[in-house]
Amino acid sequence: LSRATQTDMDSVAKLLTKTIILYGQSSKDAAGDADIFDRAINKSLVTGKEYVPALDTVRLVAHGLGLTIAETAAALDVMTQHTKNAATGGTYLKNMFSGIEKPTSKMITGFKDAAKWLEANGHAVDAHILKMIALGHGTDAVTQTAGGFGRVMQAVFAAVGHNAAAMNALFPDM
Repeated sequence: LSRATQTDMDSVAKLLTKTIILYGQSSKDAAGDADIFDRAINKSLVTGKEYVPALDTVRLVAHGLGLTIAETAAALDVMTQHTKNAATGGTYLKNMFSGIEKPTSKMITGFKDAAKWLEANGHAVDAHILKMIALGHGTDAVTQTAGGFGRVMQAVFAAVGHNAAAMNALFPDM
């Protein structure tokens, strides 16, 4: 992973160790995690040196919401493609994930605007979920409705990730 992503060995080792501990994995899982990170870094527009700290910024909050390592890496990939900067993408993602349980008024407006875009583009289920979040239902209601918060976020990012207007609705300060 270090060589493939041009990231120093110390940063890679720390990321893998923190991930294994956070997710309660065994050391045997490190290779699979490294593959996920390698694919995500090589798919993104940033280097591993930029990506590793950004992933470190968001992983605790993402894990707390029940997102898998792959879902977190995919969400960060969408954000880095949109912001063209891993640190900024990681910060926006962390703030969004942190605010889902108690969204700010800007976030509520963003969720509603993104939901309108999703509805208009044939993603009614995901639009409904964003509306639930905007109404303050938090992750528990969303998880019960949609079969897992990670699935919800993955669907939302897949739907809006490559549309600047929808991303700007979700992240109005970008």
